[in-house]
Amino acid sequence: MRSEILAGEPFDALEFSGNHIWGVSPIDGSVGFVDADAFTAFWAPTHIVAVRSANVRALPSRDSSSLGALAMGNCVAAIRSSESAFEVDGGYVDADALLPLNALSLDIATAAECLVGAPARPGGRSGAGLDAAGLVFLALWFAGIQAPRFLDLQSAEMGMNLAETAPFVRGQILFFEDHAAVVADAQNAVHVDTNAAVRAPIEALIATHGPVVRRRQP
Repeated sequence: MRSEILAGEPFDALEFSGNHIWGVSPIDGSVGFVDADAFTAFWAPTHIVAVRSANVRALPSRDSSSLGALAMGNCVAAIRSSESAFEVDGGYVDADALLPLNALSLDIATAAECLVGAPARPGGRSGAGLDAAGLVFLALWFAGIQAPRFLDLQSAEMGMNLAETAPFVRGQILFFEDHAAVVADAQNAVHVDTNAAVRAPIEALIATHGPVVRRRQP
């Protein structure tokens, strides 16, 4: 199983081995090796990127030149520089692209819908790329719920198990044999197909991935 560490997240180092660090992510519980040059001294983030991709600009103005982008899920130390912008390391980000880390309460389906268009990437859990379990993990994170990182544990442990006959309701999580989706409405759900996170008919998901084996209400 594969996961990733996002910018602004802590990592508990257990062992140093050459150019790699063996440790555990306190965010999703994943254990493994990470390149040592990916780290810097820990600083306390204050906000999280809440749009699929947030431009980092040279100046607070929205017509300022772009210096790069931060993906949904990245954490930053942000200082408000104006009514419409925050200063972050390396530039400025629109204020409406960030949420305070101490006030995460997005609707689960809304968070999943924000990720539509993000590319599919095994082990990913951000707006820069994600897999099926990463979509569920990140949508729940924005709702203030810390869920298991991988599908088997999400399906077994997360929230309340619903009856097979229960209607599809926005915010439910559907688990298939080796896939998952977040219900957007009675007919549609957000999931990660072979290319990207998309909104698709639930009937089409069942035709592709087989029957829903478990339905959870976080």
